[in-house]
Parts: sequence; C-alpha cells; structure tokens
Amino acid sequence: MKKRSFTIYRRIKISPEAFFDAISDPRKIKKWSGQKGTIRLRDGGKMSLFDGWVTGQVVEFVPDSRLVYSWKPPDWDEEIESLVEISIFPDVSALRIKLKHSGFPDDKSMLNHRSGWNEFFFDPLKNYFTGSE
Repeated sequence: MKKRSFTIYRRIKISPEAFFDAISDPRKIKKWSGQKGTIRLRDGGKMSLFDGWVTGQVVEFVPDSRLVYSWKPPDWDEEIESLVEISIFPDVSALRIKLKHSGFPDDKSMLNHRSGWNEFFFDPLKNYFTGSE
C-alpha cells in the first residue's frame, strides 16, 4: 500500500508558547477556528478538533518544539493510521512551522486535507494572531 503524505511550511509572528497555547486551549481554538476543539499537550493526551469531526491521541509532545498526534475522521476505516507531526523553529522574525501529515487512504483524501490545513488551520490561526480577517 502506498504511503501518502504531504508537508506544509508556514511562518507566523508568534512565540512557541503562544502557538501551542492557541492550538490546545479550547477557548482559543473556538476563537480562531469558530469550532470546538482541544489537544491535551502530553503523551497519551486526547485530541479533538473541528467540533469533534476528527479525534486522535497525542503520540509525542516536546514543549516549544514538537507535537505528534494520530488523526482519525469518522469516515475512515479503523485500520488507517494517520499521523500529524508539527515541528516549530523559532526565528528572529517569525515562528517557522512544519506540518507533516501522513497515512491517507487515497489521493483525494490527501489533497482535500492539504487544502484543509491551510483553509481551516493555518489561515485562521494567522488571522487570529495578526487581527486580520
């Protein structure tokens, strides 16, 4: 079976602490995404985003550096193992963010998720921190 994955690189003018706080605190997730969500930032912690559309479990968390969690939408077969790996790199002018998402059941799902990460995660998160719409 073909291992499908993609990697997205983005830059946002925030601190590592602010980034992880914004993607894990339910109140802040609601503010930037408009939907319910939470990520418990500890190994084995539960993850739920987009009003519960996707769930998973934290596989690895290294404060101010790296977060890896499983990704399971309700319409995927149980044996599909999808992982989201987020690594951050503080820079003088902005936080560099690398997101790798792997383990898609087909090419269509992979392409939909690639555009979804930009549309529903990175763009709203950046707008949240810059105050733009």
